[in-house]
Amino acid sequence: LPNTLEIAGLLDDIVFMAADNGLRLERINWEAEKRSEFYTELPMRIIVRGDYHQLGNFVADVAALPRIVIIDNFSLSRADTDQLSMSMLAKTYKYNEQEAK
Repeated sequence: LPNTLEIAGLLDDIVFMAADNGLRLERINWEAEKRSEFYTELPMRIIVRGDYHQLGNFVADVAALPRIVIIDNFSLSRADTDQLSMSMLAKTYKYNEQEAK
């Protein structure tokens, strides 16, 4: 696990992947951090809109990131006649170096 947040780079990657897959990124909201003994969970709510295949490609791209990102608690709903809206909780982690010592 990284011991720095590297949040700006992760956000840039997510925004780029959404645009690259033709998705409309509707929202990214950071949620409360969850600290444990050795790591901190950094959850973010992401909402994107596009067709089924665009959403699938986006999820595959997120899974291929070099940083651990887990997609959890997702839902799909029809946005209009040919598009879906996907809401997901994406979780990444950072190593708590001070606590580990």
